[in-house]
Amino acid sequence: MMNTKASLIALSLAGAALLPACGGGGGDSGSSGFIPPTNDFAVLAGWQNLLATGGSWTVTGRASDGGNWEATLQATPQPAAAYPPTGASYPRMRIVSTAALNGGTPASGTVEHFRDADLRLQAVRNTGSVEVCATSTTTALPPAAAKVGAQGPLATLNNHEDCAPGRPAVGSSTVAWSLEFERGVVLLCVNSESRNAANQSIGSEKDCFEIQPDGRLGTRARITIVQPGVLNLTMKNF
Repeated sequence: MMNTKASLIALSLAGAALLPACGGGGGDSGSSGFIPPTNDFAVLAGWQNLLATGGSWTVTGRASDGGNWEATLQATPQPAAAYPPTGASYPRMRIVSTAALNGGTPASGTVEHFRDADLRLQAVRNTGSVEVCATSTTTALPPAAAKVGAQGPLATLNNHEDCAPGRPAVGSSTVAWSLEFERGVVLLCVNSESRNAANQSIGSEKDCFEIQPDGRLGTRARITIVQPGVLNLTMKNF
């Protein structure tokens, strides 16, 4: 069974958190290491690559408690399948997350993102140490093009305590996109936050992937996880 911190990593891309394609990796997506570019980036194409193509990223970082983490995300498109709470069939992106603390035995979990034909996020299922589901109540897509610093919504979801049909919501999640810049790299980020029934934040995650102006996604990535009062962790590979 995964511990609390590792299971939070496995929630990755509850929004997307969703994941990207490799393509154009290693290319400089910025004008310099310090000055963001001012040209447009094809964020909708990046989002489409993220959900429909897949890829693999390994990142490392030190947490606020001093622990050294290494995590790998493996995203693979899957054929359509029924989302258990509703029975509706959607194509999926399966993300297998593996995390190790201080070189210890890796723990893993799986998240599936169910999407409709135009790649709007419809639902999320986490089959880590326990199975939980989240159903979208509103959905949106990024614009065709945007500049560094832009952001916008992707989905709001009702979180259920398990994946049985008819379960009431026990909390909610929001998923948004942003276009960010760090050390010469432009990043397409999927930002997820979960709240309990009292509307208190119980965790957030930002999964960022290198993006080229034409929407191709590269090999560089940054993942930030916050569990209030427990953990603050940023991992990257650049």
